[in-house]
Parts: sequence; structure tokens; C-alpha cells
Amino acid sequence: MKKFNKILSASAATLMLTLPIYSAVSNVHTVSAIQATQSQQQELVALGASLSDQQAQETLQLLGAGDFPAGQIKYVDGNIINQYLQDGSNSSTVVYSSAFIQQMPEGHGVQVQIVTPQNILNVSQLTYQNAAITAGAKNAQIRVATVEPVTGEGALAGVYALLAQSGVEVKTEDVAVAQKEITLVNELEKQTGLNNTQVNQAVAEVKTEITNNIVNQTEVNETVINNIIVSVIEEKGIDPEEHPEIVDELKDYAKEYSQTDAAANEDTIQQLQESTTPVWSDALTQLDPSLTYADAQARPRLDFSQDDNIMPEIQSLTSKFYNDLDQALSPLANYSYSFVLESLNPEMTTENKQALNALRTEIFYHLNGQWAEMFGSSQLQSQWMENLNSFENLKLSDPVLAEIYLQIGIQTGLMPQAYSYHVMDQEGSIVFIDVVEDAGDHINTSHYKYDIATGTVLDAVTDTPVTPMDYTSIFGKNLEDLRSNPVTIPADYQVPENYLENPQSSESETTVEDETTTASEAVEDTTATEEVTSQEDVISEDDNQVSEDQSSAADQAE
Repeated sequence: MKKFNKILSASAATLMLTLPIYSAVSNVHTVSAIQATQSQQQELVALGASLSDQQAQETLQLLGAGDFPAGQIKYVDGNIINQYLQDGSNSSTVVYSSAFIQQMPEGHGVQVQIVTPQNILNVSQLTYQNAAITAGAKNAQIRVATVEPVTGEGALAGVYALLAQSGVEVKTEDVAVAQKEITLVNELEKQTGLNNTQVNQAVAEVKTEITNNIVNQTEVNETVINNIIVSVIEEKGIDPEEHPEIVDELKDYAKEYSQTDAAANEDTIQQLQESTTPVWSDALTQLDPSLTYADAQARPRLDFSQDDNIMPEIQSLTSKFYNDLDQALSPLANYSYSFVLESLNPEMTTENKQALNALRTEIFYHLNGQWAEMFGSSQLQSQWMENLNSFENLKLSDPVLAEIYLQIGIQTGLMPQAYSYHVMDQEGSIVFIDVVEDAGDHINTSHYKYDIATGTVLDAVTDTPVTPMDYTSIFGKNLEDLRSNPVTIPADYQVPENYLENPQSSESETTVEDETTTASEAVEDTTATEEVTSQEDVISEDDNQVSEDQSSAADQAE
């Protein structure tokens, strides 16, 4: 492998808490379940040995590991990089690669969150997942972050080191195949015209079929491999006779993969299935913010009405989205409702998650294009990524507070993945929380109280319980909570001080009604507030772009 003078990639591998879910009917306030969950999690941190103290602290904060004991941090230098990547790195190599890993329960799969997608230019979340599985990772949530723009190929080196530290046998040969997989995906994207998700799915399908054959003691020879590859790429719409080079590249990779430990392990099949479930944050980073509102309107409308495999609730939400567009109403609330549906249906199929992400894509293009047209620029992509990452970070650092956010979101329709949540204060069992919508030229803020003792969500302005949303008009029926293992909220829970934004002032804040919406006003499409929002939100689209200078620097980095 080519030697790089600098390894600037900062991989943050985090095996994060699976989102537990609450029941709207009964809220259990016990500590034991949380303690049991936490005891399952093994946390490991690796930081690049070249990081300055300030950079190290910034990286730890990005990973949600700001309080991690300094004495337990593993520092990764060039020698460790070379041990896994065999790229010629040595003690003089500048290394910023960093990782935070937390072991997850059985059935979680390998999941990756790229916290700073604008700084990782050539490797996607799905590509990292595929490569990590090939190297031997199981049931791991991997978080990737970097304070510098990088290409990303070397970002898993820190992950490999931590996997080895945790007891996983990480073979150099398997790592080489995993790293080759990253390059292969990038090349196939260019050659096939398929997007990153489609290419990664194709590679995962090839791996699954090879593993199936090996564990069933079927000989995996060149003919078998060729048949698998031809079948997979034909399904993706690629003619193998017209693209023999694609077949050859996949065959070379597949032969090497068949020799890895992962290929001989039946668990790999389950890991691949669980890990290739579509992740919205990854899809969002790949959307083109330059599409105009006219471009969005010209896109074919989604129609799931004839597909029996798509949930009726998704079909209903899709119809509502287009009806709102026809009435010139903002689609933002529909974006939030999509997370309500997903949160209450943890066993949602891959096909339904893909449909939900397709709907979110259309919502993004229409809203982003509209704002850019009206105000000259739009920052919607970075704003949505910030909300998604903020909530994912919270699920890792404080799952109880994340559960409180979810309860407020499901009852009001203002989900924390779509809106910005802020804890203003806590008085006894009452937590004061503001839910903020950045509308560009103004801010819409809804004030709530959450009573830990009773599990009640209250409107902080009127001091009355919030009436839970009736989702019948949105999804065709009211939603059932299908979550089986929610995070419990201890009766004596105290919000950590670092989350309190305005201690001792919540009471005065909640009396200010200027620019404040009630729960029903904030989520009702027909209100004047939302109609104004659709016309007045201002954003800039440049935040997710990397300058030419940055790109040039990143080309020298792994």
C-alpha cells in the first residue's frame, strides 16, 4: 500500500448505545435496567499520538468521550499504523487517528456514524462498516470523526488496534482485504454509475453468498465466485459482458475475501444483514445541496401505493408530504414524523427504511431548494446533520436524557433528530427543555417541562399536560409503540450540569411568549407559524463543502 507522509484521518469508533424506547402507556422508573445495560458496554479510546492537548480534547468531545479517564487512553503512532496497514509508516509519521469503541449487545451488528462527514472525503459510513466486518468486528457501533480534512482510508487503523485490545483476533491478512475493500468501493462507484449505498450493498451481497457457501461446506472455486458476482451485478442493472473489468475486480477481491476468518464464520452473515440497514445520516451527506427548487419539483414523485412490502404508514406519510407541497405548506413536520414512525418500529425492514430515507430525500430537496431560491442560500444539510449527530452523541453519553427527549418528541411530533433540544434547568423532578427550530431569519421555540416522577410532558407556558399527538391523520392510524426494551428513567435522575444551558432561569424563560409556539402550533402544518417558516427560513449551503486547498491537503492523507 502507498505510504503517506501524514495520516490525518481521525477515526472515532464508538460502539454506541442502542436506542432504547419508551412506552407512552407506562413509564418505568427503575435504576437496575440501566445498570445492567451499562455493565455490558466495554469502552475503549485510542487517540493519535501526534494530537496536541487541545486537539485531543476536541477529538474526545467529538466522540462523546470528554470524561474518559486519561490513563486508559491508547495512543496510536506510526508503528501501530504500519502494523495493521503495512504502509511503511513509522515513529516519525504524524498520526491523528482516534477511536472510541464501546461493545454492543448481540444482534446490534456493526454500525458506523461519521460525526464530521465534511472532513472525510472518500470513505462512507457503509464502506467503513463493510471493511470493519471483514477485519473481524462484531456488534460494534463505530463513530468516525476528524478535526482535519482527510481521504479516510486509514481511519480504521485505530479501530483495529482497539479491537485487538478488546480480545478480537485481528489478522494482518484480513485487514489488508478490508482496506482493499475501501478502494474497491470507490473504484466501482466511478465505473458503474451506482451510488455508494448500491455499491456497498453489492459488495455485502457478494460476501454474504461466499460466506454462505463456505459455512455450508460448498467449494468456493472460480466458477462459483464468477456466478455469484454476475448474479449480483446483473441485479444492480450492470451487464457483465459490457463491463468485464468490473467482474474481474470483484473476482479478485472475492477470492481474497474467501480466505479471511470472516468468510468462514456463520455470524458474518448476520453481521452483514444487520449492518447494511440504511442509515439516514449517511444518505444525507451524499445529497446534492445545489439542486434548485425547480429541480426538486421536476423529480418523479414517490409512489408506494402499489407496493405491499411498504408499510401503509409510510405510504400515508408520503401522500401527506405531496399534498402539503400542493398546498404550499412546509414539509418540515413530515420530516420529523418520519422519525416518530421509525422510533416506534425498531424492527422495521430494510426495504421500509430505504423507503423512509427516499421520502426524507425528497423532503430535503424541496425544502432546501425552496429556501435557497428565496434567500440565495441554504444551510439545511448541515443543520439536519447537526441535529442528527447531537442526538446520536446524547444516546451515547446520557441515554436517560435521550429517552426523555424521545418521549417529548413522540408526544409532540417534534423529534430530537429533526429539531434542536436544549435543557434549560432542573428543579427537583422537573426538567425544563426548549425545542428550537431555526427558521433562518427567526427562531421558533417551544418550552416544555418533563416530570421525572410521573413521566408527564407539560407545556411550560401554560403548565398543563401536553395532549399526545394523534397520528391518525398522518399515518392513517394512531401509532403503536412496538419497542420492547426501552431505557428506564430513574426517579432520582439528575441532568448532568454540562447539559444545563440556563440553570435557575427556566421559570423566567418560560414566561416569554414572544416567538414561542405551543406543541400543537409547532407541528400543525396549517398554522400561520409553519407557513411563515416555509417562506422565511434562511440558510447557507457552503458548510458541507471542502475548499480546493482542503481537498488538496486531504489527498495526501489516509
